[in-house]
Amino acid sequence: MPGDITTFRARQAKVDAMHFYGTAESGRAIVDWVFRLGGIAEWRDAQPAFQDADGKGRGSQPGALYVGAIPVPTRSWAVLSDGQWSVMPDEFFVEYFTAAPDIPRSIIVDYGGVGKLTVDGEEFPYPVSVDHPIQSQAVAGRFTVVTIPVLVEKFYSNAKRPDA
Repeated sequence: MPGDITTFRARQAKVDAMHFYGTAESGRAIVDWVFRLGGIAEWRDAQPAFQDADGKGRGSQPGALYVGAIPVPTRSWAVLSDGQWSVMPDEFFVEYFTAAPDIPRSIIVDYGGVGKLTVDGEEFPYPVSVDHPIQSQAVAGRFTVVTIPVLVEKFYSNAKRPDA
C-alpha cells in the first residue's frame, strides 16, 4: 500500500574491483585487467599544453580512463559484478564493500619434535603444540574453521604468564 514502510536488506555481493589513483600506472593496470576479462577500456595519456606560432593552441589535458564508455574519475573504483562493469565513487565503495580475506588453500602439519605448521607454503610464525591435534570443522558447506593449538609457553618464556 502506498506510504507503507518496507524494510530492505542489501544482498550479499561479491565484486572484483581496482582503485584508480589518477595515475597513468593505475589507469593502464585497470585497462589490462579489463582486457584480460574480455571487457573494453581505454587509457588516454595526459597531453601538455602547447601554443602555435600564431598564438593558438590548447591547454593541457589530464590523462583519462574509460571502462566501456564510462569515464572513471580519479579515486573511483572500476568494478566487475556478475559480469557487468561499473564505476563507483570511493566514498560509496568503501562504505559498502570490504576486502575479502585470503583463505589458505593448504595446511600441512609436521608433528615430529616441535610441531611445525605450514600454511600455503609459508611457515606459521608460532610453534604448534604436539600434544593437541589440529581440529577442523566445516561451516555452512563453504568454509572450514581450523583450530590451531599453539605453545603458549613460547610466548611467555621471558615474562610471567597471566594465568600463573
